[in-house]
This record gives sequence, structure tokens and C-alpha cells, in this order.
Amino acid sequence: MGGIRSPGYLRIEATDTGAWREFGTRLLGMVEGRGPEPGAVYLRMDDFPARLVIVPGETDRLAASGWEVATEADLAAIGQALERAGVPARAGTPDELTLRRVGGLLRFEDPSGHVLEAFWGARWTAGRWSARTAASS
Repeated sequence: MGGIRSPGYLRIEATDTGAWREFGTRLLGMVEGRGPEPGAVYLRMDDFPARLVIVPGETDRLAASGWEVATEADLAAIGQALERAGVPARAGTPDELTLRRVGGLLRFEDPSGHVLEAFWGARWTAGRWSARTAASS
């Protein structure tokens, strides 16, 4: 098993997505991209579709953190390890895969109740990343 390769994304529910847009672009130096969820703010810093996805909501909270694995087999191995450890996990729905722009996904919770998503097959943006390409993705 290859295990977790790298952090992938954070999905954040926010009562003020505009404040996150300002924070991400003006303070963190990220670039706003585009994505499939209406009203969501997509913040990019590289060829990944979005490292921060801010979705409108009634509370301010971390909705999920995404962790990248290299292959579908690595994701299956993580699922097996979770099952052996007695940690409930479920495969991502087709809608979740589309919204996150990944090939496969497992959702589970850490001992504190935080939602974790292990994924593979991120749909990277073609070509060299820049502020110009981010605005058109």
C-alpha cells in the first residue's frame, strides 16, 4: 500500500463566502478558480482544481479534508485497513466524485468526528498553472 501521498483539499462551509474569497486571494495569494458547485468559492495555488472549496452554509466549519493517494489500488488498500480497524467508510457517490473532480473517494471520520476523504485520480488542470489559467478553469 502506498498510503497517503499528499494533502489534497479542504472543503469549508461558511456563512460568508465573500470573506473567504478576500482572505484567500488577498492574504494567502491564492487565485479564484471555477467549479461545479453554484455559490462555492474555489481557491487555487497550483494545477490542482482547487485546494480550498468554500461552500455556502448556515455554520462556519470544516466540512471535510481530502487526502490524495496515488492509485485506485492504494485507495482500496486504505479501505481494507479501515475495515480491519473497525472504522466505517463509504465510497463517494457519483455526485461527490463530480464535485471534487476525482476518480475515486472514500469518506470516513477520525476519532474526533472530522470527515476525511481519501481520493485518487484528481483531474489536474492541463498545461502550466498561472493566475490566468486559474481564472479560466
